[in-house]
Amino acid sequence: MRERFLSFLFPKQQVGKLTFFDFIERYIDENATLQKPSTLQVKRTTLSHLRNYAKARKQHIDFDTINLDFYYQFTDYLIKDCGFFNNTVGKYIKTVKSLMNDAAEKELHQNLAYKKKGFKTLVDDTDSIYLTEEEINRLYNLDLSRNARLERVRDMFVVGCWVGLRYSDLAELRPEHFVREEGTAYIKIRTQKMYDDVYIPLHPTVESIIEKYDGRLPRVLSNQKANEYLKEVAKLAEIDGPVIVNRKRGKERIAEVFEKWQLVSTHTQRRSFATNLYLQGVPTITIRAITGHRTEKAFLSYIKVDSKQHAKMLKTHWNKQSQINNVLTAA
Repeated sequence: MRERFLSFLFPKQQVGKLTFFDFIERYIDENATLQKPSTLQVKRTTLSHLRNYAKARKQHIDFDTINLDFYYQFTDYLIKDCGFFNNTVGKYIKTVKSLMNDAAEKELHQNLAYKKKGFKTLVDDTDSIYLTEEEINRLYNLDLSRNARLERVRDMFVVGCWVGLRYSDLAELRPEHFVREEGTAYIKIRTQKMYDDVYIPLHPTVESIIEKYDGRLPRVLSNQKANEYLKEVAKLAEIDGPVIVNRKRGKERIAEVFEKWQLVSTHTQRRSFATNLYLQGVPTITIRAITGHRTEKAFLSYIKVDSKQHAKMLKTHWNKQSQINNVLTAA
């Protein structure tokens, strides 16, 4: 009774109350050593867009204002004012929901409007590319002996195409990760995202690159620099041909045409690994053991196989069945 009476007479000043923006800043500071820099950067960028939105649209933002009205207006701002495509918008909405959820667990608010069905994360299928084995070999055989900068990036990219690890896991590879057991050379590493031990047999090309660098791999650059150099290498290797990229901005569908080399990035190596093995008929459960996809659905949405390639796979299957039947009939 005394506490309630005193709080009524002398209410606590709201100056010390933690706002949503304050919480995001504190969250970033507290997780500086717990989360990857790229993950925290998304939260910093989200905070920046929230502040810009509040200023541009003259809106007050706090825990209690994160509702469906905020969702529609903030989404509209990201699409119209910033010109972002739906997947980028979805990334920031997902971050807002994640931060609100974390704040709710810390009992900083009781607003659950962000959990409503209408507060959805926009996600569109992406037209990401992969490189065929012929294109990977073309990159590998490109003479870059006079350009060590491009040669190192190219070699690391080719390794990624044959081992299927995320770029962050490739950066962790050390000589001690290259093991030989029962006469077979492997990469043995505990991946960062799934935190599972993974064995990957060494492709002859990977073995030659490891030998080239005296038992290790070339130094890994930042994603931004590596992507810049990879496009340069892919252009030199004539990885060209038009590629149509379909994306959505709100309800508007936009089709853009690029040369294939313009779309090559560090992520292309992992997608190439998974797609090429799938096209060769390697069981998806075997590929997933390396890529870390937990479900068949997630894996099949990740690889890049069009309807024509599926038709070719079916035709190959029928041809094999026909050959087997002919052998059995002749016997």
